[in-house]
Amino acid sequence: MTTAQDLIDQDHLVMFSKTWCSYSNVAKSALNSIGAQYTVYELNEMDNGGDIQNQLSKISNISSVPQVFLNGKYLSDGSGTKALVKSGKLQNILKDASLL
Repeated sequence: MTTAQDLIDQDHLVMFSKTWCSYSNVAKSALNSIGAQYTVYELNEMDNGGDIQNQLSKISNISSVPQVFLNGKYLSDGSGTKALVKSGKLQNILKDASLL
């Protein structure tokens, strides 16, 4: 069975989202606006999405989506991702990691 950690470890920049979540859409728009390459997992479209979300809450101590991970570590939620892009900090972080 695939775990949340397995999914986090599959790419450098990973987002867990729900298709209907406005905060998830904010985070996706922010990442797309800077041309970030990332993997998104839509929990509401996954057979084990509920289990993955429960596992995420143990990893990040956050039970909601979106959750964005960079190089295996929790980075931010939707509003935080938007703020990181607006400030230019996320672009610098991704450039430093050779991901942008």
